[in-house]
Amino acid sequence: MKISWVTLIAIVLFTVLMTRLAHCDDNTKQCLLPEGCNALGVVISNENPNVYLVGDIVKGEVDEDTKVVIHPFRTPMLHTQELLLCGDQAEPFNNMDGMLVITYERRSHKQSGCHMLVEVDRVEVKNELQP
Repeated sequence: MKISWVTLIAIVLFTVLMTRLAHCDDNTKQCLLPEGCNALGVVISNENPNVYLVGDIVKGEVDEDTKVVIHPFRTPMLHTQELLLCGDQAEPFNNMDGMLVITYERRSHKQSGCHMLVEVDRVEVKNELQP
C-alpha cells in the first residue's frame, strides 16, 4: 500500500485541525480595559477612579464643555487650577457658593481631555483664627 505525499499532508493537517478544535481554546477574547482583564470580567484596580478637588470657584465658562477655574483650599492666592468637564455642567454649580468639593473621574474622556463630573458638594470651613 503506497500513500502519496498529498494524502499524507492532508491527513497530518486534518489531525492538527481536529486536535486544535478538540482543545477548545478560543483566542478571540481581547482585553479592552486599560486596567487589564480578569476571570470575573470586572475591573479590579488599586487606584481610586475619582479625584477630589476642594476650593472656591473663581470663574466658569460653558462652551461645548465646561471650563472651571478653582482656587484650591489652603494654597497661595495666586494659585488657581483649571478643570475641563465634559458637556454643559453648569446645573450642579447653580446656587453653590463658598468652599466646594468637586468630585470627577480621574480618566479623561474624548479628545478634548475633559473629565466626567461625579458630584459637587458644599462644605463648611471653620475659621481657625477665631476663638
